Amino acid sequence: MVLKLNQKRTMDIGLHDWFTYAFARANGYRWVIDEYASLMYRQHGRNQVGVNAGIAAVLWRAKKVLSGWGLNQARLTAELVGVNQQDFVQSWRRGGRKSMLRLAMQAQHCRRKPGDKIWFALSCMALAIIGWR
Repeated sequence: MVLKLNQKRTMDIGLHDWFTYAFARANGYRWVIDEYASLMYRQHGRNQVGVNAGIAAVLWRAKKVLSGWGLNQARLTAELVGVNQQDFVQSWRRGGRKSMLRLAMQAQHCRRKPGDKIWFALSCMALAIIGWR
């Protein structure tokens, strides 16, 4: 129903797997994170995000992060799944240096893998430095 009622806005979602995960969490659905990949993932020319290998991929991702694309996607997702009024979302959705630094301190709650937590925190700090809104 969310997709049908918000068809135009959901077309702006770039990472549909993240949206599905957020929808499941917001609605209390169960999910399982397996130790192994049980789904064949197909790369194609129109993928939003490709394999994270090589310097070109690192630079592309850095550009996306520093543009605020990821947090804008998180804002839209939070709104569409109905959690944009939760305290945690409110603490970062307006942007600004203080909120990005606070979000960096919450990295342990935002990502699962230790390396991803570090990159998330560093990304938030970079956005704080440039004053992302």
